[in-house]
Amino acid sequence: MPAEYDLSEIGRIEDTESMVRQSFGKKLALMFKEGFTFIGKNPKTVKYIKTRFAQIARATQLPTLEMMRLIGSSLIRKSNAFLIKVRDEDASSGKIRKDPIRVMISANCWLFFNAGRNSRIFSFR
Repeated sequence: MPAEYDLSEIGRIEDTESMVRQSFGKKLALMFKEGFTFIGKNPKTVKYIKTRFAQIARATQLPTLEMMRLIGSSLIRKSNAFLIKVRDEDASSGKIRKDPIRVMISANCWLFFNAGRNSRIFSFR
């Protein structure tokens, strides 16, 4: 059964219509105009999330801000973003969780990510 929507059409339109490309770019710039921050009720959790994102940035050689921009771009272009969490339990310094976790990231909007136990994170677009 064919997909209901052809998401590659968005890319074709963006390539041919300069106003669409400009509007996507402006919206992305506004999304990160004032940067982003990790916030939460528990300072230890916030510190842990910051540490993990720093480790992810080192492991992937993709700065956290650039990763957030890629996620934001996907949200703007397709109203959706998929992240897959990849964990090498021997190399990871992260805590192993039995239950899925939810991370909220403030970037002039809220982005919610749910990660299950044997999930993976990375590369999209």
